[in-house]
Amino acid sequence: MQPEYKFYDELQKNVFFEKYALTNENGEYLETTPNESLLRCAKEFARIQAKKYKNTKIKPLTEEEIMDLFRDFSYVIPQGRPLFGLGNPRMVSLANCFVIESPKDSYGGIYKSCEQGTQVNKRGGGFGVDFSLLRPKGFAVSNAAKTTTGIASFLQRFSDSVKEVCQEGRRGAMLISLDVSHYDIEDFITIKQKNDKVNAANLSVKITDEFMQAVEKNENYKQRFELVLDDGNIEVHEREVSARKIFDLLVESSWKSAEPGILLWDNILKRIPSEYKINR
Repeated sequence: MQPEYKFYDELQKNVFFEKYALTNENGEYLETTPNESLLRCAKEFARIQAKKYKNTKIKPLTEEEIMDLFRDFSYVIPQGRPLFGLGNPRMVSLANCFVIESPKDSYGGIYKSCEQGTQVNKRGGGFGVDFSLLRPKGFAVSNAAKTTTGIASFLQRFSDSVKEVCQEGRRGAMLISLDVSHYDIEDFITIKQKNDKVNAANLSVKITDEFMQAVEKNENYKQRFELVLDDGNIEVHEREVSARKIFDLLVESSWKSAEPGILLWDNILKRIPSEYKINR
């Protein structure tokens, strides 16, 4: 049974005990209030501070000083994974979200990315991955299958991997993105309209300025895929499709299933700090 404590409401109480309060191997609560969890975090911060600033002129913050900032969430509110992970003896991530490398266009590359995502999930983190490098449905492959089944089949594999990992009542989180110029974009947009498909993943379409301008003008836009051949050469595939058709499909699917979302990719690249350039 959950220990008695006066929370603001049942939702707050349930969130605390289900997601953040530590338990022992028998499921018995080691923490009965949020401040006990925050004290655990303060102890860990103080331990690292003392270690980092040992033999320096910098005076590390004490456990009491750090706890004064944390207590009752007055000044500092830790994110979810740090609140659960700091000072936790279990193998737990101290970051909420990760971006893992896009899978290479091979079964080995796909399995590697899926394994990396699973390792993130089992430690309590969520991850994002982009599928735009995977060859579209019907493209030739140099194995017994002769052609690839495309993006859709691998979406389900990644979704299932998330459902397989339990995070003590917290389901693993994953976002999969695909560039709007990919040949399989229609399958990607509509896959969640099929019953019980890819229901453990969030999907987002990477939208470009060029695509949105074509939508506004009701023009075609160019889909493109660069296929790396076995000899290392690149075979470029291009075709034009109606931008308005793809956009209408995106809007309709978002209305029916609340998926996919959109990533205004050019805007992200313009504003992300890592891409910021100072004009001199």
